[in-house]
Amino acid sequence: EVGLHGQNCDDATALAQEVHDLQLECGAPIIGNRMHYLRLTREAFDGLSRAGVRYDSTVMERKTLDPETMPLPGPRLVRHRVVEFPLHVMDSTLFSSTGLGFNLDHAVEYMRRLFARAANEGRVVVINLHPNCYSQQSPEIRAWYDILLSELSHRSDVYITHFRELMKRVQLP
Repeated sequence: EVGLHGQNCDDATALAQEVHDLQLECGAPIIGNRMHYLRLTREAFDGLSRAGVRYDSTVMERKTLDPETMPLPGPRLVRHRVVEFPLHVMDSTLFSSTGLGFNLDHAVEYMRRLFARAANEGRVVVINLHPNCYSQQSPEIRAWYDILLSELSHRSDVYITHFRELMKRVQLP
């Protein structure tokens, strides 16, 4: 699945053009987006809707990062029939000095606690992994992601999917 990592959060026309250009490049419809630097505006939703994008995953709670108390909002319908899948965890938030600054062990433990809570509450957890972090230049982040995927793929109570598939399960009003 290819989605847009939108740039033009304040210009609906320019953002719709980004979607159009990516569709031409890929030769397939683009139905998903995450705005760069988590910048999301009314204009961005207007541009996404105009371009036929069906979902976004840009909104992220950044004030309460405790895995025991942070909000775990589920998908919701926003402007113009675009569904928002809130982002819960981002690699850069866990590992960077401007985020939580965790090492591998702390990041894995954080995720285990968050997954346990989400399982107890029947919630979806959305994780963002930057492709450049899943490379040889970021071995700690790569190891974190590999550990998570390994642990989750061996659990019968976990459903690992992508947004296009998740959209099929969302009940819109």
